[in-house]
Amino acid sequence: LPEAMRAHSLTASTLIGDTKIPVPPLVFTKGHGEELVAISYLGGDLCGHVGIIHGGLLATMLDEGLARCCFAALPNRVGVTARLALDYRRPCPSEGYVVLKARTERVEGRKAWVRGRVEVLKMGTEGAVRGSPWEDQGEVLVEAEGLFVEPKWAKWHISRRDADEETGIERYRKREGGWCGWDLKHILKRRQRERIAWLRYTYQESFQADPQSQSKSNPRTLDLDYFTS
Repeated sequence: LPEAMRAHSLTASTLIGDTKIPVPPLVFTKGHGEELVAISYLGGDLCGHVGIIHGGLLATMLDEGLARCCFAALPNRVGVTARLALDYRRPCPSEGYVVLKARTERVEGRKAWVRGRVEVLKMGTEGAVRGSPWEDQGEVLVEAEGLFVEPKWAKWHISRRDADEETGIERYRKREGGWCGWDLKHILKRRQRERIAWLRYTYQESFQADPQSQSKSNPRTLDLDYFTS
């Protein structure tokens, strides 16, 4: 996440700490949104009962993990949670490693159905599997099924990441067959007009509140070029 957004993120900021989640999860993906595996360490300050990780944290992890698993399979790689169902199998001990496994079961247009589970991480090489990690089932702590839907506005949305990369813009043009009436230049101009309107409104409000604050030489002039250049 960008630094400006990180400070307001639950999973990237609030839950990160030496006695919480000391480092971000180690994530592996397969295919175009087919499977995802994430390994995390859960500290002692994430408990509901002493020594047992809070069930709400496991739900948050599954919500994030299942969503990120299917995003690449959606048309514009973004979605929101429409449904999330969980079955808790056994308590999750704190101060240990867990592995989250997710698999996209079905995609229909803007909808994706995903299954996932959180297991205790197998230590050592005895449980190593050469095929799909999904088939290698360990001690299951919680299972989940989710439905994720891409918002209708997603096809009009160009993220800053894609706008900053030429490959992202070209990929968007190819996928949508052009800009579909939305051009980046027009978007920037619209934002500039909105900013000018806000400055004018603010200036008028401040002038009405304090008539003495106007300039005697040029009483109603606001240099908008200075703010919009």
